[in-house]
Amino acid sequence: MQHPDSATTLCTLLSVSLLLCLSATSLAQSAPDPEQVLKEQFWGQLYAQGGTTLYCRENFSSGAMLITHSPVYFPQEARNYLRCGTLRSCLNDNETYRALAADMHNLFPERSRYESRRRGPYYTQVDPQAKPGECGERTEFGRFEPPSHAKGVVARALFHVHSRYQLPLPGDVNVLREWHQQHPPSPSEQERNEMILQLQGFANPFISDPSLADELL
Repeated sequence: MQHPDSATTLCTLLSVSLLLCLSATSLAQSAPDPEQVLKEQFWGQLYAQGGTTLYCRENFSSGAMLITHSPVYFPQEARNYLRCGTLRSCLNDNETYRALAADMHNLFPERSRYESRRRGPYYTQVDPQAKPGECGERTEFGRFEPPSHAKGVVARALFHVHSRYQLPLPGDVNVLREWHQQHPPSPSEQERNEMILQLQGFANPFISDPSLADELL
């Protein structure tokens, strides 16, 4: 027969485990629902009238079927660092991952076919002799150099994710800072930043105040 004290201890441990599980789930659920954000805010408001893709600079109209959302900071990289498991478990149990997945500062429209070929790149300079891809990007051994017009945008998106979610930069900080300085925020990027501020409640500070990049190590 089980000793009463042992039974009490076991019940207490089970109760604590349950509370921790419920607490983690509650924290994750307090972050926005990424699918809802994509549908209602990203496509439904931010790009309700269409727009231009990030890497290929392709204009698209509202409801275009061959355009998808493109995260600059790859979700798989975030899951690996957070060690939260599968996509479903990260969305259900990890508030940081759930919030990142819904953060529109990290999301841009791109051609579906092009996006499907991008695989968790390390952002840095690539050998200038490397042949450019269809949209002007260069890739080499897992490294990715965006086309010039996207370099500053990419750097500021990465700086934002790194700063807000305490995730490591998937790139050389000095190279990213150089891209940021050489390609400062354009009026359209600033306008997008303001629209996202209105929609989700916070701006990308590296667009609002580009000098903040000087403080990154």
